[in-house]
Amino acid sequence: MIIGTVKSYESDKGWGFITSPHDGEIFVHSRGIEKSSRPLMRSGAKVGFVIIPSKQGFQAAHVRVIS
Repeated sequence: MIIGTVKSYESDKGWGFITSPHDGEIFVHSRGIEKSSRPLMRSGAKVGFVIIPSKQGFQAAHVRVIS
């Protein structure tokens, strides 16, 4: 699991970006966020996630807010 920080997340649009020191900026879609963490997705929140391939490149999945 990779640890990163929510850079931005637009709940009304269902997507945003997570930053990680080693992986840079990673796209995140609401489908990749664990249900219990969706209300907690705010800029600056620490998250754990994995990176998976998608049609548009790589994106975060299994995203869980850890703080």
